[in-house]
Amino acid sequence: METHAVAPDILDSAPTGLLQVAYPSGVEVQMGNELTPTQVKDQPSVTWAADPAAFYTLCMTDPDAPSRVQPQFREILHWLVVNIPGARLDQGDCVAAYRGSGPPRGSGLHRYVFLLYKQKDRLKFDEPRLGQSDREGRRNFSSRKLVAKYGLEPVAGNLYQAQWDEYADIARGQCGRPVKTCSRLLSQLPRMEKAGVVPDVIAKAPGEVLKVAYPSGVEVQMGNELTPTQVKDQPSVTWAADPAAFYTLCMTDPDAPSREKPKFREWHHWLVGNIPGHDVAQGDTLSEYVGSGPPKGTGLHRYVFLVYKQPGKLQFEEARLTNRSGDHRGQFSIKKFAAKYKLGDPVAGNFYQAQWDEYVPKLYEQLSGK
Repeated sequence: METHAVAPDILDSAPTGLLQVAYPSGVEVQMGNELTPTQVKDQPSVTWAADPAAFYTLCMTDPDAPSRVQPQFREILHWLVVNIPGARLDQGDCVAAYRGSGPPRGSGLHRYVFLLYKQKDRLKFDEPRLGQSDREGRRNFSSRKLVAKYGLEPVAGNLYQAQWDEYADIARGQCGRPVKTCSRLLSQLPRMEKAGVVPDVIAKAPGEVLKVAYPSGVEVQMGNELTPTQVKDQPSVTWAADPAAFYTLCMTDPDAPSREKPKFREWHHWLVGNIPGHDVAQGDTLSEYVGSGPPKGTGLHRYVFLVYKQPGKLQFEEARLTNRSGDHRGQFSIKKFAAKYKLGDPVAGNFYQAQWDEYVPKLYEQLSGK
């Protein structure tokens, strides 16, 4: 840490303990090794030699914003968890949700520093709570001021270095600073209005674009046309989620049986609640995924994906629907569902369009239970 000047840039002297930091991508932090923004985009696991009776604070910051040569925003706060009992990080109080590395193109290597502090006892922290998409409150953070304010003792640390790759643009855009890639994505949100998703399905477009990718290799791109064959299998869906929060995901068709005569509006294709972070597989599936099945001759249908942040974990009273029947899917309203459970406005969304192809009769057989 002294070799990389973490001491004195962030703290006066390096802690004696070593944090073990391992990412889901398979890489580990090793005292200054170079990793990529793509490799560190998801929250890592962090372990240390903890006193099980003590409480700890874990902090991750970047002292090199926007560059190491001109660190005018020193430090950027990437992660802050307090009141961690022993080494049980998941039981701590998340003050600032994890944000991966997003160094600007051409700014060189940035240091990303993990520091662990031992608290005197359980403390009351009055710092603002920050979700993954929140930018305010992350710039000009000071590790030294945090230590002084709460009487913290640094006991362990680690760091890696990273420079720009293509994911960095996405990471910075999600944090409220649109750059080329994210500007392109965010500029697509008005397409929901142009395509009539607003107001047919929701009152206003969400602020984030959902990433929806199908096993067939196609992706949803704000109104692009896909075929029922391409979207027959459940997709992967990701968004900038707060890992401590719960979300509801919905996919719905407002154009049943046709956009001109939508008497069954909406016909919902997928509904999952109580999703922890963006781990859809761990959510409560209310309606299993059903692909697109627009009747022949009814033209293009819009298939809308929406994600809502829940006020907490909820008890849903809806009947659970399998993908072997179409019963109880028609005349659904995501607006009414959101109002019922106080979900507010959607935080992310996307949509594609599709019309009949030869796979549709097979889907109808599936929905008849055959």
